Parts: sequence; structure tokens; C-alpha cells
Amino acid sequence: IFQGTQRGSGWELTEGYQSSRSLHLRASERGDHVANRARTVLSSAISPGGNATIRARVRWLCGHPEILIRLKGGFLEADARVTVPANLGTPGARNSRALPNAGPAITEVSHRPILPAAGQSIVVAARVGDPDGIGTVWLKYRLDPATSLTSLRMADDGLNGDRVAGDGVYTARIPGQANGALVAFMVEAADRYSSPATTQFPGATGECLVRVGETTQGNAFGTYRVWMTQATHSFWGSREKMSNEDLDVTFVYGTNRVIYRAGGHYSGSSYTSPGYTTPTGSLCGYDLNFPEDESWMGDNHITLDWPVRDDTNQREQLIYWMCDQYGLPNCYRRYVNLYVNGVKRGTIYDDVQQPGRDMLREWYPQDDRGNLYKTDCWNEFDDVGNRIDPCILNSLENFTSGGVKKTARYRWNWRPRAAGGSANDFSDLFALVDAVNATGAGYQSAVENLVDMPNWMRTFALDDLASFWDAFGNPNAKNTFLYKPQSDGWKLMSWDFDVGLGVFNDPVNSALFPGGIDPTVTRMYNTPVFVRLYWQALEEAVNGFFQTGSGTAINTILDAKYAAFQANGISLASPDAIKTWINQRRQFLLTQLNGVTANFTVGGAASFSTNRN
Repeated sequence: IFQGTQRGSGWELTEGYQSSRSLHLRASERGDHVANRARTVLSSAISPGGNATIRARVRWLCGHPEILIRLKGGFLEADARVTVPANLGTPGARNSRALPNAGPAITEVSHRPILPAAGQSIVVAARVGDPDGIGTVWLKYRLDPATSLTSLRMADDGLNGDRVAGDGVYTARIPGQANGALVAFMVEAADRYSSPATTQFPGATGECLVRVGETTQGNAFGTYRVWMTQATHSFWGSREKMSNEDLDVTFVYGTNRVIYRAGGHYSGSSYTSPGYTTPTGSLCGYDLNFPEDESWMGDNHITLDWPVRDDTNQREQLIYWMCDQYGLPNCYRRYVNLYVNGVKRGTIYDDVQQPGRDMLREWYPQDDRGNLYKTDCWNEFDDVGNRIDPCILNSLENFTSGGVKKTARYRWNWRPRAAGGSANDFSDLFALVDAVNATGAGYQSAVENLVDMPNWMRTFALDDLASFWDAFGNPNAKNTFLYKPQSDGWKLMSWDFDVGLGVFNDPVNSALFPGGIDPTVTRMYNTPVFVRLYWQALEEAVNGFFQTGSGTAINTILDAKYAAFQANGISLASPDAIKTWINQRRQFLLTQLNGVTANFTVGGAASFSTNRN
């Protein structure tokens, strides 16, 4: 059974190892243990405590050359880097891609107006070029969900919407359509070679989309639109909710930018996705990916999120601002209006940055090729991708099997992201595990040699300022990325602050050092030289930026955003509850600081000498 990003896989009936059959894996993106996998039911049970072997003969064809085969539950797995042939090219010689004649190049495809009104004609233009000259250029369109195509001859004659004759840009005009109509079109061009070759944009199966009668958003915030066909909408709503396979969509920004050939799927965790219905149904998160030559704001991927729990939609942005005050890596979030097939999504959405290669380039431009890991709870999932509780919380404890670290025990708690090398190479993480589990007098130096402890302790302090209990180092132990630069110590990067600052009516006196957390973190808290960094960070905050009241930075930020929401007709709650919570939390933190504050003294002899600073 093939699911999610592995859905294109199939059973080969003409080729195999010592047979005519084999499993042909085709992956559009990385797989996982949730809903992006090829799975099968074992023909017989494995006895508890018994021995089992996973064995497969694998041949690489193209793409990422790594494979993971596992038993549900992670009790046994086999991962491998498949051998890639050394000679992959034929420089200067014909290869399997060589053609006697290639079709025309079709670029700069566009339609105008980007948001046509009912009855308004739609002009489609495309730049077409070929060394053999251009024979014919056709615009083929249909009204979704109908399948029959109408063909219009595109011309470069300066007439009927074509702006300049002979400039290589071909144009045709689609007649005006009714409100709500979704027009799907493609451009097809043939050259003048003796045996003409044909090219289609956006590809043999793709389509460009334009929706008629979209309402223009009247406020000052940016507006994103996502268009998809009825077939895509139906399939999106019926498949596994945690599928990461992109489906074809068109993305529109405002009235002046359109990106065809985009891909979209649900964003969100196994905790939020069960409530999703369709892309225009109950509120949901979206992941959008853009073609390599059509980046959006410098990136080819965006995540669209909504205030799941926060009626002010200010808490998460404020916590990222607090990260910035600490000098910690933090994610940018941008308020946007979002429409999907003409349906307004929520009150306001956020275009959110997520830790990945672009964020590493931003924060560590001189050392951005290290390994990044995402912390998460490890759940297993049923056949349709629903979460099975309980979860296993991530921990840096030393988990071994047969005297060596059991990779399967770490894999889904510490998920490789933007891996510098192999997605199956956990050597950097295992070195960290060894350091934080070092014994005796060598513990402190082992940790300091491998970990950026000021970064870690300031991150832990930041989480506790906001009572962000959903983070690594706190009871829920996730929503944090760990990054190991090649030439520096391990860093923490916080993410997904959808709890904190009282959003769950969290007590303002939530404990700073709760029990039941990763024992390796508790050990850090019990090491004076490390925990002192934590207290220093708390003291810096409560005597600096973590204050409310007239003229404070927090009040200014919260009030300005609330005023902007009100001025633009966006109905969100007043941030006064955030101010009250911060003020009360600060009072509690001051009492905790008072308990560890002491005047500096030198004990022992009245005088001494040392060669240390």
C-alpha cells in the first residue's frame, strides 16, 4: 500500500532480481512513519524476544540514494545508502536524453488581469522561442470541472491584447466568464523543424489556473490566494491528512504576482490535523512549495498557519521578539489575508518561517552546512495515518542495543532536517549524547567542548519566561530544533510557540525546574556553572525587556498591532490579558531570583594567588 509522498510507487512486472518482479519506489519527497510510506502486512507474526532479519536487494535509479525499511514500532530497522554508479554522465556524447529536435522553450507565461471580474476577458501571454523558428502556438483552456478543451491560436502580431508585434511574446484572449468560474489553461507550441517538435507549459499533465470574480481584500495586510481544481480539492480532502505529497495549485499575491506550478498540502502536526476536513473546510495549516525558478520572498517554501489557540494572534510573534532581545535565532511571521478558491480562511493567517537551510544561512552564514534536527514526540500511526498514543518523549539519554546506540530509538524524536550529509548519519547527535552522559569530573568540560551552553540556557530561560511547556527542556520536550555547526557548539532554535504567555490559562507560577523532564537537562540545571547562565538570563529579562506598563516595549508592540487590526476591520481580542499575565509572571520570577541572589564573597583564606583569570 503506497501512501503520501510514496504514492507513485508500484509493482514492476518485467524486471526484478532473479525474477520478473520488483517493488519500484518513487518518492516525491522524504518518507516517514506517519502517512508517507510504502507499507505491507507481515505474512506471519514475529515472536516477542525472537530474532528477525530485514533484507532487501536495492538498486538506485535516480534521486536521493538512501532507504529506510522498518517494522512498525521501530523494534527493527535497516537503513542504507544505496550504491550509485560512478559514471553517471556522457559529457560530449549522446545520452538517453538526446533528441534529434527539441520543442520550443515556453517561458514568462502570465495572464491579465490577475483577478478578472465576471465577464472580463482574460489575456494569456507567453514568450516562445526555438532555433528552428515557431510554427504554431496554441492556448488550450477548459472551465473546471469540465474536461473538454477549447483551443485558441496565439499570435505575436500586436493585436487582440498582444502588446508588441514580433517580440517573441504570443498572446490570446479567453472570453469573459461568470463569477466563480475556474479557468484551467495550458500553452502548446510547435517549431518549424522538418519533423516538428511540440512543448507544453506547464507540462504534459499540469495546468495554469485563474479564478473569476475574486473579491478584493480591503485592508492593508497582504493577501495570498490559492487556487486548485475541483478534482484536486476532492482528492486533498479524502487522502491521508498527514500526506506531504504536493498537489498542483496556483498561488497569487495581491493583484500583481501569480505563480503557476506551485504545490500544496496540509501543514500541521498529528495533534492539529485530525480536525482538518478539506482545504476550504475547517481551518487548517498549509505548506506551499514553488518552482526553483519562481521563489517567493527569497524562498521556495512557505508555511501558512492560523492562531489555533490565541484569540489575539499576538503571543507567538511576541515570544519571537523576546528571542530577538536575547540574541537568539528566531523566525519571522507575517500577517496575511488568505483565500482558498475564493473562501476567506479565518480572521487572519500567518506566513511563518520554519527552521531550515534558509534560516541557517540567515543566522550562521559562515557555518550553515552542519546538521539540523527537529525534536518531536515519537508516536506510531495506524494504517490511515492516525496517531496512536502514548508518545515517547525525546531524550538525550544513552539508548543501546547489543552494546551500540540504537538508531531506531532516536530517529523519530530527533528528525534530520537540512542534513549536511546523510539522513541516516546520527554520529553528531550520538557525540552529543556521549557528552551529556559523561561521568565524573570530565562531565563539565565534555559538555562545554560540544555545546554552546549560553545559547542553551538562554533558550531554556526564554521558554520559562513565557511558560512555554511544549519545548525541549520542559515537560512536552519538543518544538525545538538542534543545530550542530561544523565549527561551533550545538545551538537551540525555538519554533511553534502556539502555547505560552497564558494562552492555556497557564499558572503564572509554573515551576522553573519541573520534574519528569529529560534527565540530561536536569543534570545541566544541577550543574552550578550552567544554571548560573540560566539565572543570569532571567535576571536580564525581568530587569529589562520582560516588563509591561506605560511606555514599555511590550506594551508598545502589543498596542500598535492591536490598533492595526482594529483599523483594518480584523476582529481579534485585546492584548490586555497578555500584559496582565506577563506582569504577574514577572513578579513570580523575581521571587525565584531572590532565592538564589547572594552578595559576592571569597571564602577560605584571606589571600590567595592564581594563574587563572
